[in-house]
Amino acid sequence: MIDPLVVIVSRRDVEAGNTESTLGVLSRLLSDVTTVREYRERVDIAFHDYDADRRELFEIPAVRGFVAKLDDSFPYWLYFLTRGSPGLQALAFCFLAPYLTEEAQRTIWPQRLTELMERRWAPALADLAGKAGWSEAGVNHMLSKAGHYFLEGPRRGFDLGPA
Repeated sequence: MIDPLVVIVSRRDVEAGNTESTLGVLSRLLSDVTTVREYRERVDIAFHDYDADRRELFEIPAVRGFVAKLDDSFPYWLYFLTRGSPGLQALAFCFLAPYLTEEAQRTIWPQRLTELMERRWAPALADLAGKAGWSEAGVNHMLSKAGHYFLEGPRRGFDLGPA
């Protein structure tokens, strides 16, 4: 089995809006069917040099803009990103409204996340999984795992049985 891949995004790239370096790494995941299969749910993404910032990543306009620009070219997060760490959650939160009360988050965030999944990330997952030879049942299993991840958070196991 291959080692997991952690994509580190520098603050300098974020603030410059430069997605080239990050996309260079991510595009290699799409290089051939074997690589696509090997890295399914084995990739994580992290943003470097934001530990001293009191804001959450999704509250930082430069991070939100960077993630949106990155997603325009690479919407395959549900296929590649691990469910065992907060990287996928951090990306998703960048598409949700910041600075809401907890009550507003409970109302607005699920709707917005559903729209993101249905319009962008689930079709990208289905397309890529189909090209990698996954069945419709396998795709549905991956979508269920993603739904569980967003409801329960990272690091919590989930098993519907064989994919």
